[in-house]
Amino acid sequence: MTINVLGISGSPVKDGNTDAFLHEALTAAAGPDVAAAFISLAGKDIRDCTQCNWCVTKQVEGQYCSQDDYMTQLYPQLVKADVIFLATPASFARLSPMLACFIDRLRCFYLGKKYSGALANKV
Repeated sequence: MTINVLGISGSPVKDGNTDAFLHEALTAAAGPDVAAAFISLAGKDIRDCTQCNWCVTKQVEGQYCSQDDYMTQLYPQLVKADVIFLATPASFARLSPMLACFIDRLRCFYLGKKYSGALANKV
């Protein structure tokens, strides 16, 4: 059985320090039964969650959110992952705005009609 590790960099600086640290963590996690993948959120179109409740009332197989942006590509990868690494620069002692937006959009896995609980038991 292969363990799927997904690393997500929330830095707005592509190929910067946050990406480098995340690559090191993914390299350390990699092994014969571990598949590691890296995703950078830098420059990607990820819109704010609008709290429209579409995911609560209308979510169906393969459609996680009413918005069609970069998250549409990420949702299936998040479901497939066994382990999720989140990396962020700590500007002003908080996570990056783009990682915060990404996390807000995971609402469909918490309250979603079809995918509620899809992130349960992930490390």
